Amino acid sequence: MIATVRAGLAVAMLAGFYLLALVQLVAVFGLGAWLASLIPGLLALKLIWPLLVAASGTVGLALWRAIRSRPEPPEGLPVTPAQAPMLWNAVRALATEVGTRPPDEIRLVPIVNAAVVEQSRLLGLMSGRRHLYLGIPLLYGLSLAQFYAVLAHELGHYSGRHTTLGAVAYRGRLAIGGTIGRIGRYNPIGWGFKGYARLYLLVDHAVVRRQELEADRAAVRVAGRQAAGDALRELHVIDAAWDFYFSRYVGPAWESGHTPEDLFGGFRHLLAGRQSELARLRQETPDDQPSRWDTHPPLTERLAAIAGAPARNVAVDDRPAALLLPELDLLGRELQAALVDTDGRTVLSWPELTAITAGAATERAAARVGTRLAEVVAGTAPPCLGALLDLVEAGRLVELAQPLLPSATRREVAEKFAPMLVPLLTLAAQRSGVVQWRHSWSGPPELLGVRDGRPLDLAELARLAVVPETTARARHWLAALGVDLGAALVATRAAGSPAGPAAGTSHAAPPADEVLGGFAHLKVNNVPHDVLVLGSGLILVANPDQSETGKERLTRLIDSMPVAELAQRHQFVPYAEIGRAQILKSIPLRAELTLSDGRQLSLAAGWTTPLLTKESDSVLIRLLGSESSGRLPGPSAAGGRAPAAGPGGGGPGGPARLASGGGGADGARVLDGLANVKVDNAQYDLLILDVGLVLIGDPGPFQHGRERLLTLIRRWPVEEIADRNWLIRYEEIMRARVNRSIPVRAELELGTGHRITITEPWTTQTLTDQGGQVLVHALRSVGAEVVG
Repeated sequence: MIATVRAGLAVAMLAGFYLLALVQLVAVFGLGAWLASLIPGLLALKLIWPLLVAASGTVGLALWRAIRSRPEPPEGLPVTPAQAPMLWNAVRALATEVGTRPPDEIRLVPIVNAAVVEQSRLLGLMSGRRHLYLGIPLLYGLSLAQFYAVLAHELGHYSGRHTTLGAVAYRGRLAIGGTIGRIGRYNPIGWGFKGYARLYLLVDHAVVRRQELEADRAAVRVAGRQAAGDALRELHVIDAAWDFYFSRYVGPAWESGHTPEDLFGGFRHLLAGRQSELARLRQETPDDQPSRWDTHPPLTERLAAIAGAPARNVAVDDRPAALLLPELDLLGRELQAALVDTDGRTVLSWPELTAITAGAATERAAARVGTRLAEVVAGTAPPCLGALLDLVEAGRLVELAQPLLPSATRREVAEKFAPMLVPLLTLAAQRSGVVQWRHSWSGPPELLGVRDGRPLDLAELARLAVVPETTARARHWLAALGVDLGAALVATRAAGSPAGPAAGTSHAAPPADEVLGGFAHLKVNNVPHDVLVLGSGLILVANPDQSETGKERLTRLIDSMPVAELAQRHQFVPYAEIGRAQILKSIPLRAELTLSDGRQLSLAAGWTTPLLTKESDSVLIRLLGSESSGRLPGPSAAGGRAPAAGPGGGGPGGPARLASGGGGADGARVLDGLANVKVDNAQYDLLILDVGLVLIGDPGPFQHGRERLLTLIRRWPVEEIADRNWLIRYEEIMRARVNRSIPVRAELELGTGHRITITEPWTTQTLTDQGGQVLVHALRSVGAEVVG
């Protein structure tokens, strides 16, 4: 009933929209007649011509486009009745129970979602081909009862009570959107249309939320209260597990140039191995913040409605939903081959991937101690474990470790240095070929001895190695393991020469120089550094300790010794030796430095990079004396001015500031977010605000996408995020078209003349499980034409 009311109201408001157009058209002709009585007729016609076009031509053209619009071809892996007879039988039976026809096609997709999409025609009056999209993570994570509840909900949107005029209402939204998109920004005719369109969408979406509750009642009728409620809770659990899976397992492999041979089967193993953690997640209810623009009610409201809905007695089937697809693992591999672009990465098994990623993580963790060891023994011995043990036996541990632990007293050095030594011991054992990594789905990788295959804990060995009296026992233990104590662990270098992957110079800073700013955990040629900004150059401290906060670490580093000594101990890059500096991005800082000898340094900060002072980034840009390249990945190809230095001075590039009009997001709130979207084939993070879209360039490793978005919105005010990045206010979108809703692909035309395409890859991570739908809804609120 509620859907029919919604559709009737939408049709009435749609008629009112075109009645408004007729009223404005009559007003334009009246204005023309009045002007013709005062001035020559031709001049009067010229004056009213833009208003005449807006009030008549654009409305008719938009209506025609809504009728003729066609969606993009569906994506995903088709599953035929012959491949999955049990799944098809279940879907057909559920469709009959909720009172609608079954889908014509079922497709597997790599997202935590399910949806039914129909390609209707003639303003939706003629039904079209119906597609059911099933996210493969749901089949692995839901029980049969929960899966039936999800399917009943999605099919319930197309039940008899929902289809009377629903398609007309949907197409009415397209017609209004097409009209709004064709009216110029400064045309006064558009002001009334846009206001009416927003009112239309507010009314429409308020009823859409009611329709979601009605679809939930359909799920209760079919699957029962318990299954319907558990399904809603479990969707949030699976979504969190999917993000964790990508962050902990898939992401590190992807960033190292590899990809798993069984992407989706691995998720099944993760769910099986993390049952205790998933159980804890089930006890938590997500904190929903309702908005008038939401298309779904808050979870708590939906659960309360389910608890009070009438239901019949339904036996709860706790068997896994994957039983409906006996060949699900094989289909998952086919889906991976069809949709996941490896981009030249090497495909490996999970044990092989773990060996590579764990080994690379060990090297990174050992680099700081290894670099310090090389500095101390330079010119006297190779930087090996044997040399380190010699230093300990000679009573020189404090000399070795104190710069790495500036806050530790002499008595505390050994105790605090022992955990830092474990990665170096592991690295030596790796390179000696006496240990191997065992893959685990229930915890971190385990280090095993090659000879006996038993877990190996090197923490006790590290505690022996840092005490002169027990160093001999540590040597014996290492020899018994087969570790080569004489093998160099890092490349040797002269004292005071550059420690990082790209060379600077060995010159010390002038004695009277002072620290003007600093960055903690700034990436220098992709290697984490703490960077101090001096009046004469940069001090780069490689692989900083992550056990304390960045700003505290920078402060303690400055207090530990004079600036000139810091420059001697670490890599120092004088400004005089920088031949060219190119600022690719102001905030967060991204710069390319070319030294006088031809070598290059790339500096890359993130939104979470701690600064010594708030002005550190602008101070460094001023000292480098460089202007931005004005380069913007993707949309910047059209040109635009370069971003200004300093806070609020630049987003990803020139067009960003032209589009955003200098910020203007005061009081805005975040509706949702998508990490790792493509904007004209360049990678961005996207925040959806109630006032516009914020595009964040060069976001970072894709596996940390959701974590990155959460950190960003918790750490920075929304208006500052918008001001420092590419803010596209909704009123600046002249025309929008959503060619595909799952996953989203949209084309925007901005008031500046720029045309951009936003594409949501299958691997996109979102703040909530509704991120793509929220983006489509946001574009609809400004009159986007949605055709797929």
